[in-house]
Amino acid sequence: MYTKGLLVVGNTDINISESQKRNPATEANLLVGDIIENANDIQLNDISDLDNIISSNNGSPIPLNVKRGENHIQLSITPAFDFSEKKYRLGLWLRDSTAGIGTLTYINPTSHEFVALGHPITDNDTGIILPVGKGEILECHLNSIDKGKKGIPGELKGSFNSKANSYGTILDNSQYGLYGTMSNNLINPVYTKPIPIGSQDMVKEGKATILATIDDTGVKEYEIEIVKANKQSSRAPKGMVIKVTDQRLLDKTGGIVQGMSGSPIIQNGRLIGAVTHVLVSDPTKGYGLYIDWMFN
Repeated sequence: MYTKGLLVVGNTDINISESQKRNPATEANLLVGDIIENANDIQLNDISDLDNIISSNNGSPIPLNVKRGENHIQLSITPAFDFSEKKYRLGLWLRDSTAGIGTLTYINPTSHEFVALGHPITDNDTGIILPVGKGEILECHLNSIDKGKKGIPGELKGSFNSKANSYGTILDNSQYGLYGTMSNNLINPVYTKPIPIGSQDMVKEGKATILATIDDTGVKEYEIEIVKANKQSSRAPKGMVIKVTDQRLLDKTGGIVQGMSGSPIIQNGRLIGAVTHVLVSDPTKGYGLYIDWMFN
């Protein structure tokens, strides 16, 4: 996924002589977490766009359109000439993309919309929810599993590349998941036909199942227990506390691991939510998001 604009994750001083330094980012009042959307009235799709502007600007001030929180502000940054590298630089640490492994929760068979993860993709350094410029969901090969242990979350490890089969386009990265549209059909070998959704008032504490892919053998259904079903009158995460009870899954993963976020939770033949988080203190337990908040 490429971000909409460039995310500022840090800055550094630039040596302009043997004894002098400048920090263009600080001078321009750029802050960590700012998103630079335009420079010189040019939309920034990746870091190379900004590099080209710096190279052609010969040290002149560069006007910036910056998103800070929910606000858009206008700033200006003046590049510094790096004494050692003999070129103009801004002294910014920037991020323009991210990639990772997660689980597709559902596809709407009528609209071909998909939802995944059940939580947003955030930047590791700033915690900012990354705005979507463009992105796609790709075929992934799972290579190994780091089992979850008390105090240490586990992880699904896999590989993919830009030439892998693309199944859909990412349109939005929201508090309640990753949204987009499918371009290729996917077949669920466990549930070959669509199932209804179940709102939170249908959710009961007790037995349920999740669907998860933990290796290249594909989707499997595993037993869990809904330990607690919190009643929520408005959108909020962590609606359900769940516990993995299926010994097959416990033997392989230790419970819930990173990469299983988005795994569908099914009870009484209905899709009721998605796995979103693991309890670090007990990897057999985690949280689920009600399907109400994902679907609406």
